[in-house]
Amino acid sequence: MASKSTFGEINKKYFNTHADTAFKEEWIQRLMQQVSENLQSHIDWIGIKRTTATEGTASQDAPVRMLDYACGNGMASQALFPYVSEVRGIDVSDRLVEQYNKSARSHGVPESQMFAIEGDLAVPLTEASHPSLGSSDFFQFDLIVISMALHHIEVPKVLIERLVERLNDVGVIVIVDFTLSQEGRQTQQPSKESHSLQGNKDHPAAHTVMHNGFSKEDMDTMLRGAGCNEIGYLMLDEPSKVPAEIGGQKQLFFARGKK
Repeated sequence: MASKSTFGEINKKYFNTHADTAFKEEWIQRLMQQVSENLQSHIDWIGIKRTTATEGTASQDAPVRMLDYACGNGMASQALFPYVSEVRGIDVSDRLVEQYNKSARSHGVPESQMFAIEGDLAVPLTEASHPSLGSSDFFQFDLIVISMALHHIEVPKVLIERLVERLNDVGVIVIVDFTLSQEGRQTQQPSKESHSLQGNKDHPAAHTVMHNGFSKEDMDTMLRGAGCNEIGYLMLDEPSKVPAEIGGQKQLFFARGKK
């Protein structure tokens, strides 16, 4: 098994090489749209609100700070930006970070409100790529989102602990990923063939995947172990269509932990 740092480098190499095409496949675009729409439609369940803070006679929006971990080209950031005041992104791929920042600027969002850096929180901070990871700008978040990335992490428990450490005292972490196959809403019987990206060696991204999915119990255990006291979990109503070699359809879940 690869070490944490080595596996991060494997993912970095793959997504740097495929940065221009990784999110252009039709099924990936459908999946991203599904996640984006459900992040927005479940905003009350997520539990973040831009409330009004009053200081003397002045009234203003209280800032809501979000971290988009494994931000890719910025799908989750863009979906939730209407509900927050500031977003920071982290990704192991410097090419994806470049795309993220370029997209934000092209939409007229200043760096002060949306900005990503290269980094890997699955390894100790002293080995991280960017010195800003240790700065106050990357702590005290109201919301942290990691979408469709936990299955790429060798030891998810450690990463979740490190992300929760970056929340403020009432912060929320939201994890979006695939369920284990037996938890999905599928009605068909599972095939004898591999229905996982991890198990399908012909898929070009197979070597970047460590986990086929996560159960509700997995999420509960890891979130509570990281210090979250309030746990929520839901499966999306619609299955996600994926290539036949990784199952034809899979089931997405949202997991929520609050300190």
